[in-house]
Amino acid sequence: MSTRETNPALALRADWAYPTVLPYSLKVYPIVQTAPEIEAPRAGQWPWAKHRSLAQRSTVDQPRNQIYLHVPFCPFLCHFCPLYKVDTPSSQNGSRKDQFVEAMLREIRMYGRTAAAGTPFHSVYFGGGTPTELTPTQLGLLLDELRDNFDIAADAEITLEGVARQMLQPGYLAECYDRGFNRISFGAQSLDPEVRKLVGRGDSVSDYPAVIELSRSLNPNVPVNLEIMAGTPGQSLASLERDVQLLMDWAPDSLDVLYYVMMHGTKLVDHIQNGTRPSPAMGEELLAMRRMINETIPAHGYHQVTAEAFARSDRDLFADTSFGGGGEMNTVLALGPSAFGLLEGTTYHNVCDLKQYLKLLGEERFPVRRAMKLTRDVAQMRRFMLSLVRLQLPEDLVQSYRPARRAVRRWLEAGLVAPAPGGYELTETGKLWYNHMQMEVLPHKDRARSLRMFGSIDEQRVLLQPNPTGLRSHEREMWLQMRSEGRLRFWLYRMYHWLHDAAPFLDRGAIGFTGPRGESRSRRRPAAVDPLTSRRAFAGTGSA
Repeated sequence: MSTRETNPALALRADWAYPTVLPYSLKVYPIVQTAPEIEAPRAGQWPWAKHRSLAQRSTVDQPRNQIYLHVPFCPFLCHFCPLYKVDTPSSQNGSRKDQFVEAMLREIRMYGRTAAAGTPFHSVYFGGGTPTELTPTQLGLLLDELRDNFDIAADAEITLEGVARQMLQPGYLAECYDRGFNRISFGAQSLDPEVRKLVGRGDSVSDYPAVIELSRSLNPNVPVNLEIMAGTPGQSLASLERDVQLLMDWAPDSLDVLYYVMMHGTKLVDHIQNGTRPSPAMGEELLAMRRMINETIPAHGYHQVTAEAFARSDRDLFADTSFGGGGEMNTVLALGPSAFGLLEGTTYHNVCDLKQYLKLLGEERFPVRRAMKLTRDVAQMRRFMLSLVRLQLPEDLVQSYRPARRAVRRWLEAGLVAPAPGGYELTETGKLWYNHMQMEVLPHKDRARSLRMFGSIDEQRVLLQPNPTGLRSHEREMWLQMRSEGRLRFWLYRMYHWLHDAAPFLDRGAIGFTGPRGESRSRRRPAAVDPLTSRRAFAGTGSA
């Protein structure tokens, strides 16, 4: 009798479009954390001129563009968050926040003297960190400076992200709306007390519906976006279903459902690798969560804007302008420490250190740490990757870009895409596998470059073995994915690993959201839980 016949989990996987379900996806392409480091440029040295293959191309596309401001301050530090942030207790750091605002005002003015000044912007997003750590007056100063220096559309979506309890401060939201913010967003992540404890959430669930009610009493035309996470350690399908049902009762205007990704450099990943937190949901569990999300939320009147965003009465231009803006090459003007953007065909990443950010702007330097010009081929691959996140593939892209033509032919046969006006759209099945569709067409060099997103060279070693034992459940899923990609790609993984072993001067550490993490320290390996033979241990518990 075959293994598949005796193992129900393997039998189930025989009907899958791909051999496993992983949460990893590309929402930014190319992978900016791996771009070359540069010396912070002075005025006149930035932005760079477009690559000749882009500069020679004329286009009639009118993409929608975004300004993103990263405010790094946080009142508490969630264990899962990979973004750059600075802990700021309410009783401290007032002067540091003032210094930050002054530096960002200087950064805005410096970009106001570049080609970015003539770019029409359709969305402005204050993210972080926690922008509500700033006062409405400080936020208003920044927004006024943006309007003075850039062409911001009259109907632009201007989003304030923050913590619900801060938005509930007397007069806070009302003043922000008076200052010009016309959309708010806040994260709940989970409503389950035990899951919230495992991921280090530090606010109160009761604040969430209170903010929605307050906002609608102030201005019912201001959309409220809410964010939750799926697949976090300790979260079960039943727990996630209860969260979704309660969220549907609150009826936010839009909802982001972010699938948890193990990002190195976070406290939660340290807990997982040390065995004090369970592995996150992957494989069968993650697929069940995706199916539930994609069926339940649209059934309550929401339409799916992207693979992880749903809207009821919200334009959600943040998602639109983040993922290509509907054109060949849009602009994302990124401001603040650790922000990454795309300007004049160059992708860039700002320094991930507040002191360095303040120092560089004090020297009249743009606080850019990494940058890379996009070629025509890379720009097309970017559009292809982000179109998959937007769940639609434009006909002109499919016809002009050979990898897109080949992939669409395969996906039509597999039922992952279907013809639609203007091109193709992902089917309900395709929406479950959008990130694996990305991985399928990711160029070999990017696969090798992104391998360290999964862990340091030493942590990867077990994934390159022919039949490793003692794998934790998330490692088992990644091993299955790598082994399923064919001999050529697996050989590429091994060659990349061999190169780092042979060249000790190369960085062997993992790459986190903000960049290389340095060599990871050794960690105690807990007992393995194989997802093909057992349910995850710890699920639904509050163990620490």
